[in-house]
Amino acid sequence: MKAALYARYSPGKDQKDTSIVDQFYNCDRMADRLEAMVVARFEDKAMSGTNLMRQGYKLMIDAARRGDFDVLIVDDLSRLARDSIETQQLIREFKSLRIRVIGVSDGFDSNDKSYKLQAGMRGMVNDIYIDDLRAKTHRGMAGVARNGKCTGGRVYGYRSKPIFDAKRLDEFGRPLVVEVDREVHPDQARWVVKIFEWYAAGHAPRKIASMLNDAGVVSPRGDKWSFSAIYGDKRKMTGILNNELYIGKSVWNRREWVKSPDGRRRPIERPVDELIVTERPDLRIVSDELWQAKCERQAAVAIIGSANESGRHGRGPKYLFSGMLKCDKCGSNYSLVGTKLYGCSRHWNRGESACGNRITVRREVVESVLLSGIRDQLLAPEALREFLRECNVLMADMETAYAQERRQLENRLKQLDNELKNLLGFIKGGNALPSITQEIKAAEDEKRRLSLMLKNAPAAPADIMHLIPRAMERYREYVANLSNVDADRIVEAREHLRTLTNGEVRMVPFEGDGLAAEVAGTYGALVGDRQLMMVAGARFELTTFRL
Repeated sequence: MKAALYARYSPGKDQKDTSIVDQFYNCDRMADRLEAMVVARFEDKAMSGTNLMRQGYKLMIDAARRGDFDVLIVDDLSRLARDSIETQQLIREFKSLRIRVIGVSDGFDSNDKSYKLQAGMRGMVNDIYIDDLRAKTHRGMAGVARNGKCTGGRVYGYRSKPIFDAKRLDEFGRPLVVEVDREVHPDQARWVVKIFEWYAAGHAPRKIASMLNDAGVVSPRGDKWSFSAIYGDKRKMTGILNNELYIGKSVWNRREWVKSPDGRRRPIERPVDELIVTERPDLRIVSDELWQAKCERQAAVAIIGSANESGRHGRGPKYLFSGMLKCDKCGSNYSLVGTKLYGCSRHWNRGESACGNRITVRREVVESVLLSGIRDQLLAPEALREFLRECNVLMADMETAYAQERRQLENRLKQLDNELKNLLGFIKGGNALPSITQEIKAAEDEKRRLSLMLKNAPAAPADIMHLIPRAMERYREYVANLSNVDADRIVEAREHLRTLTNGEVRMVPFEGDGLAAEVAGTYGALVGDRQLMMVAGARFELTTFRL
């Protein structure tokens, strides 16, 4: 018997790596009693049992599905999951795989007749434990928030300030940290003020991000600044411009994180009456006058409805090449940076220091030149000859498969004819048994079905070769008219273009402030499984782009 062991401990200062060793010790002793050979050990350190994306847990399930072991041993069922439904589903799957599940400490054994009751009860207990722990944690954090102290999370402009116990020491002999608060970070605070001043003066968040990056200011995540970190979402109070902590007001309990059945967490906004607001004048960075100027600017922007300012458009791509154009220098999208111009989104949002590709191009030019390139180069005579050559290869494969399919159908029909003759012979011989009558009916039904299949079998390759030129003409006509498609057919046209271009067009700057568009084309939509790859270049000059 092959056994696998799984061990896990939860995150927290009281949890240690030795917990894994202790769990494996108990599991090893059980394996010895079962006279099972341990072939695999899986573990997850400092991982919650509610997290179903644990690496060790996923590897263990994959190994079970491959049939690598016959019994899974854990210290107790709570090591597998803290969710009762997940635990029961896992045990049900392991039962179907003929894998035994044993919990050493809690005495669970999926071979017992009462295993369903055990799993259900223990899963329910684990669920209650998690709910109780969550409620206690939230209650404790609420008390911290009411006292105006930090409940966790980093905020740009502040740094952590540990609060020590005057009498107690930790295990290393240092003063014991009883809680952590915030204090103003002087260097970051001056940039917070700059951001508010720049915005109130009329600079867009994209411009502010560019100025911060050009000045070498490190973003909260240690990367280049992006406009979204500055503007955020006013309704959800995210982003630097919407954080009331900068005016000395600490707000906690804005949202609750709910876990969906697939293990992913999503935020849900809490009612206003559940918010905990405390005054922290010692954490003020922005004056009331500057905050008010910021609010007035946001209100003006909201009235104007500037989508470029907020970065939220609320709709999908509406143009033929939207989402397909990529900056060759940094890999970011070439997006609309105005009403008519495509440009590198990273350069536009984060500035010169993030990406030096500042070249923009009119949308009409992109569409006309690239569509012309597809028409004139990907469907050029030499390309069509390659297409026809590929079709001939495919037709040869189809002819082989076609002949084989016909032979199989014809052979089976001959076999059915012989079976029917033999069965009718039994009846003529006076053996008209009900079973023989049923066999005759089944054979006749199958014969009718196979005869219909043979009649409706696809035409031979030689019979459909004449359709290829007609298909080529229809496709050439469709490509030629792509730039004139109606708005409601943009999605369909984009899908055809994605097939022709492999979904990506590289925008490559070259000497003299010019731009080259590199297109990788495929005839997959015409040929089938086999694909003919070609590369076409469409060069744009500075004057074409009207820079």
